[in-house]
Amino acid sequence: MTDQMERDVARMVEFWCKYVSLDHSKNRDRYFYIHKTWAYDNEPTYQADHSGYVAHDWSGPKRSSYGEALRDLHDFLVRIIAEQKVWALSVVDDPDEQDWNGPTAREALKLYSEYGY
Repeated sequence: MTDQMERDVARMVEFWCKYVSLDHSKNRDRYFYIHKTWAYDNEPTYQADHSGYVAHDWSGPKRSSYGEALRDLHDFLVRIIAEQKVWALSVVDDPDEQDWNGPTAREALKLYSEYGY
């Protein structure tokens, strides 16, 4: 299960990097992490993390396994990809947005279609 989830996460990260590059991409929008932390007298913990502008900063809960943290990251990516699709659809439907955000939103929707999201 972890191997398939890693492939799914990798595909979503690939999509996300292309998506944020359509407009004003900042480098930090392209990085997602799972940190492993060792602390005195405790088992290691795992925590998924993202520091970005488009999806903003996010940290998942501390988990006892890598697989749990990977699931958190997977679910976060699913959520932000869906949220940005709602944005793109709303822009395409708003005549007041066509000059400024319209071209980016239309390109984004093509990318969503290409990836099947």
